Amino acid sequence: MLSLFKPEIRMFCENHSNSISSKVLSLIKNGKSRIIFNGPAGTGKNFLAEALANSINASFEVINLYEFSDDSQSVSSAILNNIKSSAVSKSLFQSNRKIIYIEDIEKILSVNPSIIPSITSLAVDSIIIFESESGEIFKSKYKKYISGCEVVRFYKLNNRVVRLFATKLAIYNRLQIDDRTLDIIVNGSKGNLASVITDMNTLSITGSKQIDSFRDSSDSIFDKINAVFSGKVENVDIYFSSDMEAKNFEIWLADKAPQVLKKEALYHFFESLSYSDIVLNKIKKQNWGLLKYTKSIMAYSCYAFSTTTSKIDFYAPRWDLYYSS
Repeated sequence: MLSLFKPEIRMFCENHSNSISSKVLSLIKNGKSRIIFNGPAGTGKNFLAEALANSINASFEVINLYEFSDDSQSVSSAILNNIKSSAVSKSLFQSNRKIIYIEDIEKILSVNPSIIPSITSLAVDSIIIFESESGEIFKSKYKKYISGCEVVRFYKLNNRVVRLFATKLAIYNRLQIDDRTLDIIVNGSKGNLASVITDMNTLSITGSKQIDSFRDSSDSIFDKINAVFSGKVENVDIYFSSDMEAKNFEIWLADKAPQVLKKEALYHFFESLSYSDIVLNKIKKQNWGLLKYTKSIMAYSCYAFSTTTSKIDFYAPRWDLYYSS
């Protein structure tokens, strides 16, 4: 598996050196503790939040709200209770200072925007950072709900920055990548570092020297779903019977694949998984109603599993391997 950089502010990628990271550090220095990171996917929002926690010696916790898709009052209460429980220190030995990173604020706006002021009043010793990947927060009807938050804008990364990131990541993992393959990865990323990591992870695991990248993040979500379902998968009951959250499920698949697939089959598996990752990101941006289908989409996208008779023992995702630094 590909090893990623330890989250440090000096490793954060941006088009203009230190413009975003310096602004965030300045806000924290001036006592601002309710912040919205707004910008496209794959621009390092989560990375910078964790790097900030490391720099100020604070604990870091991510609250994933993607699993909530209903718009009922009970769901808004569940969201608030989730955040309340995360804001409380888990033990007497835990530092009171904490950065809570909430993915994503658009879900809260769609369910019940009035709970945002309640959230911001929690955990006065903690820094709360909301993730935003659309322009919803700038609509006038939401202004009163986020008035207590500072907005930090993240921008689509240019190819120069993406290429530098890819080159450093290749050196860090001792990957031999020729210029043509590097160009394909960079140009295909559309400024999304997550796309670069997905492609380079494919090269790392398969041992391949080239990648046939045909992903286009500008395509319609529905075109992507059609592409995903063009694959055939048999006997996926073990996946459907799991109540694992979609993103964790994707990571579990990535961890399991090398144990049962080899060479070309493994290569095609990761190409398929990259499709599912694009689908998941697109659904989160374009159509929340499709979220309940994401696990099915991922299972069908990983059609290479149907080519093997090997048995897979189910266990939780191996986070230490997937996020090793």
